[in-house]
Amino acid sequence: MPMPLKKGFNVHVEYIEKPSTYVMRAIDIYEDFYGIGFIVSGDRQTITPEKISFIHAGNVTPMTIGVYHRTYALSDAPYKRYGMKFTPKIANRCMEQIGEKNFHHVMSHLCYELSPACQKKVQQMFDDMLYEYEHYDSNSEFADEFLELSLFFKAFQALYSELLCIFPCFCPYGQFTRESFSECI
Repeated sequence: MPMPLKKGFNVHVEYIEKPSTYVMRAIDIYEDFYGIGFIVSGDRQTITPEKISFIHAGNVTPMTIGVYHRTYALSDAPYKRYGMKFTPKIANRCMEQIGEKNFHHVMSHLCYELSPACQKKVQQMFDDMLYEYEHYDSNSEFADEFLELSLFFKAFQALYSELLCIFPCFCPYGQFTRESFSECI
């Protein structure tokens, strides 16, 4: 069972290091949140009831709510990854920006291979988000929501922008979407 989000939070950011032999002990499911990961090191196989995916360093790995999954090691490289979990409240905000169909399309894939340039940007963004998340101490509800949305849009914007570059027909409003996301960051 994955660790739940902190009480009162809509986003959780983490960095995890495991030995190369790490295997999830049991099938898992995100019941109350979505997730986006960035693999720093290691090679994994992710299995869901509908798909099998092979994941490598530099890949982004979305996981939608309610999908059973399990990962296995495929190499001797240590398993290192960033992860961000977010609630449906945050997902709904994203859907307002890019559309429900586009959001679900992005989240429906187990793995995205990013360009080397985008990998560097995504890793830096996750570094920055992790620092922000770990050093945040405000009690303001508005500030909490702003931080959470900011963290989420930083991760999702990088993934979405890369998809727009790879698949220009992905969103007919691509330029508008990029500008919208840039304003949110």
